[in-house]
Amino acid sequence: MKCGKCKVNMRERPEERMGLNITIQECPRCGKRLISMDDAIRLQERALSRIEDVRTVVAVGNSIGITLPAVLKKILKKGDKVHLIWDMDAMEAKLAKA
Repeated sequence: MKCGKCKVNMRERPEERMGLNITIQECPRCGKRLISMDDAIRLQERALSRIEDVRTVVAVGNSIGITLPAVLKKILKKGDKVHLIWDMDAMEAKLAKA
């Protein structure tokens, strides 16, 4: 494939984005970068499937907790068991349905 601006052959190289391996076409002269429509759709699906939100820690009796986004009501129900992994070094949590 040739660059539309420079008319130079673009170089193909693999790249990892959002955990997906995609192929980038890059112009060696101007640096213009392109991805295929299939890779763009895969990246969009990955981005839309991710839920990221900031939550406030609340008091629940003598314990603390967080509320979950309403979108998760479709996945989790009251009483469901979840597996929580807290990484003290990274100060981040991962939550999985048990």
